Amino acid sequence: MGRRIKIAEKSNWETIAFLVINDMLGGSNRVFARSQLMSANNLQTAIDWSIALGHKEKPEKPEETLQKTIQNMRDKDYIKFLGRGDYKLTLIGLNKMKEVVNKVNELLEKINSMKVND
Repeated sequence: MGRRIKIAEKSNWETIAFLVINDMLGGSNRVFARSQLMSANNLQTAIDWSIALGHKEKPEKPEETLQKTIQNMRDKDYIKFLGRGDYKLTLIGLNKMKEVVNKVNELLEKINSMKVND
């Protein structure tokens, strides 16, 4: 595989989690359920982003990796656990998510413009 794209400081899975959460929430809400995040559709989206960012094409345990990432994001105060499987993006997390999404969009625009110019 080609070069690995690094968006986040430490973890591309953090980037992936933010991308999935952003897509899932559509910018209208900050509360989400673990079951919603771990749905088959969202896990496939996470795997697709993992491949796009240069990780394994077939991650061995994406659900466990995503769950651990959510725990790490909680520890960073990006996400607050509300109980009963519900989470809420904190304002810090919302701002970080916007930053990550913007970086990914800028990168994709650069890649697309390079393809157009070829």
